[in-house]
Amino acid sequence: MNSGQVGSHDRDINSCQCREHPTRPGSWYCCNLSHINMISSCGNISKWTNLHVRNLTVPALDLLNSMFRSLQSLAITDGNITQLTNAFPKFSALRCLDFSNNKIVEIAPRAVKDVPHLEFFGIANNLLSRVPNRNQNKNMPLDISGNMRMLCEPLNDLIYTDSFIFVNPDRSFCLYNATHKWFNSTDLVSVKQLESIKKCGTKCPTNCVCNIYNIMIIQNDQSKTVCNVDCSNLGLVELPQQLPDNTFTLNISNNRISSLGDHFHTNPTYYNIVKLVADNNQISSIYEFEGTKFIEHFQRLYMRNNSLSKIPEYFLNNALMDTDGRRIYLAENRLQCDCNSAKTLQNWLKERSTDIPDYMDIRCRNLPQSVIELQESKLCQSPPDWTDYIYYLIAAEVILLLALITKVSYDYWVFKTSGYLPWPASKMPKLPCDWLCES
Repeated sequence: MNSGQVGSHDRDINSCQCREHPTRPGSWYCCNLSHINMISSCGNISKWTNLHVRNLTVPALDLLNSMFRSLQSLAITDGNITQLTNAFPKFSALRCLDFSNNKIVEIAPRAVKDVPHLEFFGIANNLLSRVPNRNQNKNMPLDISGNMRMLCEPLNDLIYTDSFIFVNPDRSFCLYNATHKWFNSTDLVSVKQLESIKKCGTKCPTNCVCNIYNIMIIQNDQSKTVCNVDCSNLGLVELPQQLPDNTFTLNISNNRISSLGDHFHTNPTYYNIVKLVADNNQISSIYEFEGTKFIEHFQRLYMRNNSLSKIPEYFLNNALMDTDGRRIYLAENRLQCDCNSAKTLQNWLKERSTDIPDYMDIRCRNLPQSVIELQESKLCQSPPDWTDYIYYLIAAEVILLLALITKVSYDYWVFKTSGYLPWPASKMPKLPCDWLCES
């Protein structure tokens, strides 16, 4: 490049390349800039209130520049900025800030820390992994959509402190490191799902502990947060009335609960539970699970050491049929054992030994043994068959009748042949003659 070209280039850089909006006084716009001097060289910048710069190509933009002090709205979009350095001047008047559609990789941590009146911050469609520290005002709208390198962990901190209100949360994603059974992977999780993590904590039942212990990756690139609710060892006598959204695990062990009630039928916050830990309670029946969403999709059911008197094989059999990996734990329950327990339940437990791993520890309350030890020959002895005795009685009556007929016939023959009455008749008292004649 010769000296004339260099001089011309310097004059272009140091000359104002912005124009005032024809109908909006104080609003300026600039296009296709390669240097920040193309803005700062303009006159009366201190009177500008709104500035929109499109296609600014600079490696780094210094936010401390004094020309930003008087602005109320600043939009620098559709450019090639890679870094925002320093921070806006203290007590900046900015209310709206938009750096969307650039290639920004990093923003200084305190970039907007001292902008007290900021009402919107747009950094969509960049290459950011983190969001700078929040503005002094909480609940400020923030648009981070399109930043596919954003990390979930720092966003969680912002969500829990109510630093921002996320614009387009269902289209804003972050990278979540998920540990799977055979491999490690990084999955995209929507901010909407991260916000449900906060709900897991804020909607937690009194005295219970709620936390996110995993994020379930499901089909079609969608994800669901998994909320774990622990209400164990609290002396509860009934199930909590409300649970956080997407509660997948509920632990109510070591309480005094006697009934499951109708929560699994009518309470929507119970519909997503796949693991219920209810050991060491006083629950007397699990018939309440029949016809519920829980029995359709549960993975683990812990009901050890409760007060169950019966096991409903018929609907549990349907729940366990054609499924893989479901487990029910029923040890230390004491059932009312009878002949049916020895004939039917015992065989059913053996067939379902994989699904009910602790079946050998299910005991009887009326017998000093476990269900699996019951002997059919002792519990199922046949009662006396009274039908046989009726047959014997009828036979005896027939024999007596035949004997009576034979005796009467014999006595009649003796009387006809010898004229003697039989011995019983001869010993009978004689009747008066007149009465005998009359008869």
